[in-house]
This record gives sequence, structure tokens and C-alpha cells, in this order.
Amino acid sequence: MSDLPREMEEEVLSKLPVTSLGEVRSTCKKWNSITKGHSFLKRHMGESAEGASKKKQKQRKGIEIKVVMLLEKRVSLMSVNLLYPSIEPIGNINADGVDISKIIHCDGLFLCITEEENSSRVVVLNPYLGQTRWIEPRTSYHRFDSYALGYDNKKKHKVLRFVNDYDPRVKHRVCEFEIYSLDSNSWKVVDVGPDHDWTTSFILRGLSLKGNTYWYARDKLASSRIDVADFLICFDFETERFGPRLPLPFHGLVGDTVTLSSVREEQLAVLFQGNRDQIYNLMIESIP
Repeated sequence: MSDLPREMEEEVLSKLPVTSLGEVRSTCKKWNSITKGHSFLKRHMGESAEGASKKKQKQRKGIEIKVVMLLEKRVSLMSVNLLYPSIEPIGNINADGVDISKIIHCDGLFLCITEEENSSRVVVLNPYLGQTRWIEPRTSYHRFDSYALGYDNKKKHKVLRFVNDYDPRVKHRVCEFEIYSLDSNSWKVVDVGPDHDWTTSFILRGLSLKGNTYWYARDKLASSRIDVADFLICFDFETERFGPRLPLPFHGLVGDTVTLSSVREEQLAVLFQGNRDQIYNLMIESIP
């Protein structure tokens, strides 16, 4: 391909999936330069958009969807066929070869939490640009940290880290809320005010929608009461504050399942399946 015009090279390389861009960039300096250029990214995103349109047609027929999932502690892009049930790997998104325990997606970026023996590390991946940014803690990370990835009205991406729980390693409650700006490459402490006497599940991650993140939450003192409804809590990355609670018509107990999802990236959906044959399927309409 060395004799081809640059525009033709861009056209050929733009047909490749995003998971192959890392290998292409390591092949030669010229391809590394081409695939990081503005015209290539615009062309590649156009190809992706055309592919997304065809994908939606297949989805409507119940044939195939593509999902990102953790597979053997790696961030993997998978093809899922729903008509003839099967899951096929497409490729891995590189994270410097480390083991990953959690992934959070927002606006094409992936926030990954590593799985290590004594502590965790945080890395943000941009598959399109082949960029990896390791985020050093302001002081330290904790085993019960929760994270979110979002952006403000200027599309500046930020990472929220918070913990509000008893840590047996230090033998006291740890309460920290802070934000990392990918634009300024710095942390700052967030004052969440007095109304944070709620808890989210350490296991369940939040859902990113329109730049903000939502969690299924409950009052800390209501875990054993069935007459107190749970709620959704939202963090607004523009105001850098938690918004008002969105009440839910149920209170989850041990063994119940609560799942958050988005519909066409416009609406928030909540699925609750209780171990007492209770099922709620809710659509939240008033998402700004």
C-alpha cells in the first residue's frame, strides 16, 4: 500500500474495526500518523455510523448486536446473535495487558478499574485514538470505591470517585467524594452537602446517560424495612452535584435483582425482579 495515494489509504484503513487500530498504528509511522489524523477519524466514524445503521436493521430482525464485555479480565468486543444464540469474539481493546475488574462506558471512552492484589488502579481508554491514560489518585484508592464517567455541557469528560463506607483495613468509615478532570489532568474534592445518607451497591455500576450517571440507591437505615421505597440518584457532571432522588415503587431485599438500562440513549429504564414473584419494568420519562 506504500504507493497508494493518502486518501485511498485512509479509505482502506477506515474499513477496519476500532479494535484493530492499535495493531495498524504499530505497523509503521505513516499509518500511525494517518489513523490519528482528523480526516481519517471523520471517515472512520462515518463508516461506523453506516455500520451502525445496518446493525440496527439486523437488530430489528433479531439477528445480531455488538456488545462490550469483560472476558477473562480483558475488555472485549463481542458479536451476539439472538436469532441463532451464539457469542463470537471480535477483538480486545488494549489496556496495557493488565487485568480489569470493572468497565464503565461513556461517549466512546472506557473507564477501567484494574484487579490487583493490594489495591486498584484507574485507566481511561480511547479506542479510536489508541490512547491510554492512567489516573493517579489524589491520595489513595479504596477497595469499596465507586466510579462514574461523564461530561459537562462543554463535553469535557470527568471521572467521579466516591466511597462512603466502613473500611476494615483502616478500621473506620471512609467518606470521600472527588472529581478528576481529563481536561486539566487534576483531582478536586466535591462538597456533596448533608444529603448523602444513602448507599449504592458496590457490585452494581451506574448507568451513563446524556453525560450524567444514575445509580439504584437506598437510605442507609432502610435496608431492613420493607415499607421504605428505594430510589434513583443522579450525579450531574455540569453542576458537580447529586440531583434530587427519583423514587421507585419497590424496596429491594437480598436476592432481588435491579437492572438499569437506556432506551435509544434517550430514556432510562429500570427492571426489578423480586424473589417474591414481583416484577416491575419502569420507563423514566423525565430525563433532561
